[in-house]
Amino acid sequence: MKDQPSKTEDKIGIFRILTYNLFLRPPLISTNGNDDYKNDRVKAFLKHIPQYDIIALQEVFGTLNGRQKMIIEGCKKEGLIYYTHLPATWTKFIDSGLFIFSRYPIEKSTCMSFSDGNHVDGWTNKGVIGIKIKYPRMTNDPIRWISKDDDTTTLEQQKPNSLWIFNTHLQANYDHHHQLSSYASIQKKQLTQIRKWLYKMNKRREPCVFVGDFNIDERSYLNRILHKSLSPHSLTNMFMHRYGYNPVTYGLTVHGKPVETVLTGLHEQTLNLTLDRLFCSSPSLVHELFVHPFYDNSSSTFTQLSDHHGLGMSLFVP
Repeated sequence: MKDQPSKTEDKIGIFRILTYNLFLRPPLISTNGNDDYKNDRVKAFLKHIPQYDIIALQEVFGTLNGRQKMIIEGCKKEGLIYYTHLPATWTKFIDSGLFIFSRYPIEKSTCMSFSDGNHVDGWTNKGVIGIKIKYPRMTNDPIRWISKDDDTTTLEQQKPNSLWIFNTHLQANYDHHHQLSSYASIQKKQLTQIRKWLYKMNKRREPCVFVGDFNIDERSYLNRILHKSLSPHSLTNMFMHRYGYNPVTYGLTVHGKPVETVLTGLHEQTLNLTLDRLFCSSPSLVHELFVHPFYDNSSSTFTQLSDHHGLGMSLFVP
């Protein structure tokens, strides 16, 4: 596992996917009283866009600010010209904050809004967005690749060149110290909604990737329900599958000390939570997994670009 995509992957047959909670809440909401340096963090994030072919973002809220436009234009400039988003509604006046950007044309897009939400999430149109992309076949010949066990395998020419990518952000848990909170009960309902919705969306069982900020730590009883909700769709938790654990993406500590203290709330800086996940229905196509913490040494005001770390993977393209 690496901490960012390998530079040697700029070659035919591989493309890279990132999921990242960018922590761009609406104006006047901040951890440190300085609007969380949102505009500066967006500008710094845009420099990383060329590394990826698919970018799934959470918490890019557009209420009363122009940061969504900054990111859309930044992605277009780097070739990720296709995107989808779940906007606000009359009853939920804050948009979902969900985006998926793609270098490849979008054949189909879809979305689903959660029926339940509590606290600020009750006003936010959280849910799931998805795109089906058609990527070009790189060769007419079978591609040979080396698995993690160093066994040579041949990918069949008949494999489809379409892929679904889904991105979600579940109900936030404002009480991490009590697993049986009202927030957890809403998360459970949302997982049931996702499971039923996926049956309708992917009836043909085409290859798919499901990513996002699930707001569920691996130590929670909901982690089992999360995997049970996605397993009928052959979705595999890639980090658990390959390494046997989920990486900490929020409130990380090293030698007992918090890594991020500018954007993360004081009482959450040392929680070591595994809130973000990366699932794939075709594990054999996954070449590399990585955690991208987006540390930033160029700023004198913040040390990383979000309170979360990003997760990513590179896929072989048959």
